[in-house]
Amino acid sequence: MKNMLRFITLTAVATAASILIFSGNAAAFNGSRIMDDVIFNNSGTMKSSDIDRFLNGFSGSCISQNNGFSAPDPVGYNPNQGFLWGGNVSAGTIIAHAAQAYDINPQVLLSTLQKEQSLVTGNQGCSTLRYAAAVGYGCPDGGTTYNYSGVNLYTVNGNNVTSVSGTCVNSSLKVGFSQQVIRGAWLLKFGEQRSEGNINWAVIKTTTTDNAGNSWNSNWNNSDDPQTNYGGPMTQGNYSRGPSYGTQYYDGYYTIDGSSIHLDTGTTASLYWYTPHFAGNQNFENIFEGWFGPTTTAGFSWQYISQNVYTDNTQSSQADFNNLVAGKRYYLTLTAKNTGSQTWQKGVVNLGTTWPTNRSSAFHDSTWLSGNRAATLDQASVAPGDTGTFSFWV
Repeated sequence: MKNMLRFITLTAVATAASILIFSGNAAAFNGSRIMDDVIFNNSGTMKSSDIDRFLNGFSGSCISQNNGFSAPDPVGYNPNQGFLWGGNVSAGTIIAHAAQAYDINPQVLLSTLQKEQSLVTGNQGCSTLRYAAAVGYGCPDGGTTYNYSGVNLYTVNGNNVTSVSGTCVNSSLKVGFSQQVIRGAWLLKFGEQRSEGNINWAVIKTTTTDNAGNSWNSNWNNSDDPQTNYGGPMTQGNYSRGPSYGTQYYDGYYTIDGSSIHLDTGTTASLYWYTPHFAGNQNFENIFEGWFGPTTTAGFSWQYISQNVYTDNTQSSQADFNNLVAGKRYYLTLTAKNTGSQTWQKGVVNLGTTWPTNRSSAFHDSTWLSGNRAATLDQASVAPGDTGTFSFWV
């Protein structure tokens, strides 16, 4: 079978706006290496506008701008006040700010939101209970439920929801979309760092800058983190868990669902600390790979870099993704970085469809390779670390 890059074209309601998302060939679940740190730590994969456009591509999304969703903006943290909040903003802005604050891939947060409550696609409905426990933070096993009122949980079409009954979240400080996202981002990153023995990890910054070069005032002072002990799984090495522990050797083995596995990466350890079961983590991996590509860098893997749309194939006149005219042809270019170990070859690595895999695209043009293959590489070959482009009509 030919190795291929795959894409999904998502159309926003009442517009022809498009976004391209990578997916990889499905591989057997490797419980010892769910995700590589280099992918987990890549906070620059998507800007806030990219995330919002991605969410708008799902007609039933609970947290899209098309659905009128907004929630408080996480703007900082300090040991005395806890998390600090700004005004209501889009889900894309919240996710991007959480990702930039804690240097975590926003695609990890999107996949976690889908894994836990299906808020990205909305295919399980958009109840208050789902928003309240958006990423499952503070929801221990046991089935205990809680009721809260007077909490800014989220807003949809101007309706601010401030109460919830029967949620699994065990504290009013953890309940609600924004509270869930920022705490989930912190916990995932904390687990990755501590599982690798980095007991001095702490986010301390007064200004946050995103990958588009936009900066905003913030007050992130997680100076209490180095004083916090860690009780999760450890990767292999001579490490300390925190101030109450000395340094000792850990063999990297951990028991999940009665089976012993070796934790090959800090991210893998963190994901098991977050969800201590195979099924939940396999679901996370399937979601991530279905939308964004492989979770590891071995073999054929890639990273989305950019996309552009033009009125013709000379690329002399650029069009606006948010204002494409129905019935008109456009020329798209997509750039991706080869993050694997295999050189890509023209005619071997192609751009194909996913969600579901190999579907025939409604945007199929007569110049495509087939209904589910838009284009092959523009370049003859792309070595590991270099970028390649795919150009095609829709």
